[in-house]
Amino acid sequence: MTYSKLEDYKKSLKDYNIVLNHEPEYVAALINRRFVYFSLKDYEKAIKDWKKVCVLEPELEFSLRDYIAEARYLYWNK
Repeated sequence: MTYSKLEDYKKSLKDYNIVLNHEPEYVAALINRRFVYFSLKDYEKAIKDWKKVCVLEPELEFSLRDYIAEARYLYWNK
């Protein structure tokens, strides 16, 4: 079971940061860290990770607009 599933987002974030320090273009880790940032309401970092994912995996870019819109809504309505 992962820390994210246990909702221990700070431990999960630490693990994803370790992975991404060794392999900065690991898309699955970026996507998962984006979820952790989003769960921690750190929307700016979540968007930054998602933008990097879209550069590495352009076919995912179509969902970026929806993701940013949702993050902006949550950020301004917190």
